[in-house]
Amino acid sequence: MKKIYSYSLSAAFVAALLSVSSVANAQDNNAAVTAEASQDAAVATFDDLTLEPESHWAGPADNAEEVSGAYGPEWVGTFKSGSYEFVNSVNPTYGSWMGCSYSNMTATSFESYEKDQWNSAAGHGAEGSTNYGVLYGNSLPNTPMEVIKVADAPEGRVVKGMNITNSAWVVECVKNGNGAANKFKQGSWFKVIFTGTKADKSTASVDYYLADYRSENESEKLENDGEITETVETTSELESSGDLETLKINKIIYSDNIINLTCKEIKNNSIVFEVSNKTDYDIEWLYLTISLDGTQLSLYSDDGSDKNISKRETRTVTFNGDIENVQHQRMSLAGDIFIDGTSKGVIDVCDFELGGKENKISIQKNRKVYDDEILTVYYNKINLDSVQFVVDNKRHNAITVGFWDKVTINGVEYNASVVGINALSSGKYSAGLTSLDGSSVQITEFERFEGIMSVLDAHNGKLEDIKLNFSES
Repeated sequence: MKKIYSYSLSAAFVAALLSVSSVANAQDNNAAVTAEASQDAAVATFDDLTLEPESHWAGPADNAEEVSGAYGPEWVGTFKSGSYEFVNSVNPTYGSWMGCSYSNMTATSFESYEKDQWNSAAGHGAEGSTNYGVLYGNSLPNTPMEVIKVADAPEGRVVKGMNITNSAWVVECVKNGNGAANKFKQGSWFKVIFTGTKADKSTASVDYYLADYRSENESEKLENDGEITETVETTSELESSGDLETLKINKIIYSDNIINLTCKEIKNNSIVFEVSNKTDYDIEWLYLTISLDGTQLSLYSDDGSDKNISKRETRTVTFNGDIENVQHQRMSLAGDIFIDGTSKGVIDVCDFELGGKENKISIQKNRKVYDDEILTVYYNKINLDSVQFVVDNKRHNAITVGFWDKVTINGVEYNASVVGINALSSGKYSAGLTSLDGSSVQITEFERFEGIMSVLDAHNGKLEDIKLNFSES
């Protein structure tokens, strides 16, 4: 999941690396990270870059070169301000960018990603600067992304200082939550790790908390410069019409460079989303699994609204099924965005705050057959052509579980299907069986089960293999 941050520089790094840790959650907070001053380093104010009023630049750079990226070709180059170069990457296929850009937008509000992603929490640069830099950070946790380089000084430079603040999007994250992060609560925090790489390749890091909700003392949660002073609490609204209840939500659950996914409402028979396709390509299928308050639901789109979402189209997508109580506090999502027959975006949202009241949904769990720090597996029953399990996912990210190799039931080998389980959710796993010779499957009695259940993360990385071996007794 990609995160967005905004900063305004009054000086720049000695280092060539900036790494960002945790999730994009923060309030407005300006701070300077100081060190020994350098005599020859020109300040990167961004005012030496030309912009029309109320505008931005996001690439590609004049010196950009085509490289291979995770989502197709990318144009990677740099622009210069003061004594420093700032890395910019543009993906022409999806019309998206990463790394550094710059802006002079004065609005501090956030309503939509398309028009407000270059708004800062302050609405201006530091020390009277009109322009300021904007960083769209790396989407991979704990993975440094090279964003700032020393220009014309291979020996490096000493950092004089830096001013950093949050983007308007980050402020929206902490106030209300969205697909990038959950709403802040007690114990939440957000920090930036500045990692400098010296000429001898050694590194040094400075941690700075942009917001710190670990303290119960309100005055310690952030050092506010007065430009953003209030926290806005949002609640969902419950409506009733006859026997049908509706929980009105209207919050962005997930956003990336391909889609905006807004949860509009939860009804007794459906969950309604608004999906905006940001790209110039048709989305063939938006595949989603949905959990409410820790239980994964069995929902389906019977009207095909989750398929063939045209380029730049915004449409309502409805997932249908029985939802006994519409009041819920948290939603988890997992899924894929398919374009040209392949997955182009992995959706993985953990416990988004809906604003309603918590209502746990019961799910039958019979016999525990495995338990560790990642998951718990319950065996429920054999149902002719499937094995019924329930899986408790203990991770804050979605997993895929299944038997990629054969399973053995009563001494006979079968192939079995796989399933995804959302973050911090309990979900049913009906392992559909197929015979090796193509004949029909009909298991009427059960004596013994043997199989290796593999557990993968959202990016298909292997987490563990579980040996399941249990009998009827």
